[in-house]
Amino acid sequence: MKPMSNWNCFCFLGTLVMTDLSVLFKAGLYLNDLSMHDSSRDLLLAGTQQSAELKLALDQEQQKSQILEDSMMRLDQERHRAAELLYQMIPRQIADQLRNGVPAEDTWQVFAAVSILFSDMYQFVNICERLTPLEVVSLLNAMYVSFDSRTEEHNVYKVE
Repeated sequence: MKPMSNWNCFCFLGTLVMTDLSVLFKAGLYLNDLSMHDSSRDLLLAGTQQSAELKLALDQEQQKSQILEDSMMRLDQERHRAAELLYQMIPRQIADQLRNGVPAEDTWQVFAAVSILFSDMYQFVNICERLTPLEVVSLLNAMYVSFDSRTEEHNVYKVE
C-alpha cells in the first residue's frame, strides 16, 4: 500500500493466492481476471495440471494395488488347493517335509505290515444297466463312504 498525495488516496497492489481453479471459480473469478503481466495465470494452470497428473498417477497406483491384492488372494487359494491335493495323495507329515525342502530319500518309512485293498463290484456292468446314472453314483458314494468310515475308525491311511 502506498499513499498517493497528489490524488489524496492510497494505492494498493496485491495478488490473489489461489491454490487451484476451483478456488478461483468459487471466488467468482475467471482466468481473464488475473494479470496478464505476471506468472499468476501460468502458475495456477501448472498447479492444476500437476494436481490432475498426481491424481491420475494415484488412481493408477490404487488400481495396480487392487490387482496385486486380488492376485495374491488367488495365489493363496491355489496354494491351499495344491496343498489339499497333495495331502490326499501322501500323508500330511511327509508332504510337509517335502514342502520344507527335505529330500524325498529322507522321508522314506519302513512298515512291518501293510494291507492293500483293491475294490471291484461284482457284475458292475449289469448293475449299471438296471440303474439310472444318479442311482449308480449314489450306490458308489454309499460304498466308498462306508470304506472311508472304516479306515478312519481304524486310523488307517488310504491312498486313492
